[in-house]
Parts: sequence; C-alpha cells; structure tokens
Amino acid sequence: MRISLPVVLFLLFSLLVDSSDLPDVPARPVSRAHAELTAYGFPIGLLPADVRGYSINATSGDFAVDLHGPCRLTLPPDNYLAAYSEKITGKIVRGRIARAGGDPGQALFPVVVHHRDQVERRDL
Repeated sequence: MRISLPVVLFLLFSLLVDSSDLPDVPARPVSRAHAELTAYGFPIGLLPADVRGYSINATSGDFAVDLHGPCRLTLPPDNYLAAYSEKITGKIVRGRIARAGGDPGQALFPVVVHHRDQVERRDL
C-alpha cells in the first residue's frame, strides 16, 4: 500500500499542531430569558439576542421581556420578518404563547398568530 505525500504531510502536521494552541471562539452566552423560552419548548431564536431583562410568574405563566429597543429579525423557515417592541408581554405554557403584546400593529411572536391573541408552536 502506497500513501501519497500530501497525506503523510497532513498526518505529520496534525501531530505537531496541538488543538489547545488554537484560539477558542467564544460562544455567545445564552440569556436566562432564552433558557426559559427553551424550557417551555420553543427555539432559542424566537427572541432577539438583545434581551435586557425578563420576568415570569411560574404559576400563571404571565411574562414580560424587556429589550434594549425595538428591533426586527428574520425567522426561518419562511424568512418571516418579525418586529419586536421594546417590551413584550403575554402568557406562556409549554408549547404555547398567548396574549403576546407590545406596540399595536407589530408582529411579536410570529410563529402562527391568530388575531394577535394566541401563538401556537409549529414546526420551526
């Protein structure tokens, strides 16, 4: 069996390079609001990254999320443009967000919106 020179060089180089010498790419820390969202069965990307704070009543499911300002983001799978106000409020239970509100006229949790009263989790 004959091994080509590029393969030998690659193997030698990989032995010389210690992966601990490579710079670590820091992962973006997950906010507590994002962790809470995933605990209720929703994807982390449903909220924008710039969450300033949040509160949730574990008994009733009433929540409020404060952002650093209004923002827009594009959500897969259909490239839905979501607009968020500075404060998002509503009620959350496993797999469902109801009464999502904020500034009138803005889409808040744009998974499936029924007259802005209820949002249901769909295949994301």
